[in-house]
Amino acid sequence: MKAVLVVCDGLGDRPTKTLNGLTPLQAANAETFDRIASEGECGIMDVIAPGQPPGSDTAHLALFGYDPFKCYPGRGAFEALGVGVELQPGDVAFRCNFATIDSDGVVIDRRAGRISSEEARKLSEALKEIRIESVGGVEAIFHHSSEHRGVLVLRGEKLSRCVSDVDLHRVGVKVPDPKPLEDSIEAERTAKALKEFLEKARRILADHPVNRARIEKGLKPANVLLPRGAGTLPEIEPISKVWGIRGAAIAGG
Repeated sequence: MKAVLVVCDGLGDRPTKTLNGLTPLQAANAETFDRIASEGECGIMDVIAPGQPPGSDTAHLALFGYDPFKCYPGRGAFEALGVGVELQPGDVAFRCNFATIDSDGVVIDRRAGRISSEEARKLSEALKEIRIESVGGVEAIFHHSSEHRGVLVLRGEKLSRCVSDVDLHRVGVKVPDPKPLEDSIEAERTAKALKEFLEKARRILADHPVNRARIEKGLKPANVLLPRGAGTLPEIEPISKVWGIRGAAIAGG
């Protein structure tokens, strides 16, 4: 048997004034969706648990038959693999946003005015020059993914994904320092290395030509990085071994 699983991540969305109180799906011409639904199988499920809205990462693990409570490696790992970074055992990866802060370090835009991919790539190249000096044997690897998004990988000995998010998913709050989430040398080393990287990144971004040009145009500068979702190399059995199926995926984000 062959099957096509269509996952419309976030399709439900919320009502908006720009659509006269409708959700995007309610306002859309959904003839194709209607046909797929009428010719396929439909149902309702609680992907994680009743009343618990899942993130994209945990939801997809559950949809493919894995228990995210047992094998979830952290969002950063998926982000790194998605941009072609070959994670090594012991690496800690973070999803990052280029964002905008004011002179007091308060977040005013989590996406830096939807900075373009071209601009963000130039900023990312500058961040590749950062070297970690406060923690021995740790290397920082930064890659741009798309628009305001990027991936940071810390590579070295005695690292841990048990560090706090710097991205609080809110504006109007000061950017916090990363903190260890457990009493261990590994978590302490990771938080310290991450803090150093972010401080150096902020200095580079503050004086980068891309941001100077954005300010001259009245645009928001991408003057800070907000990492979150520390993750490590997933230890997940291939779906072919778990369920005995072969598959292919076409994904976009």
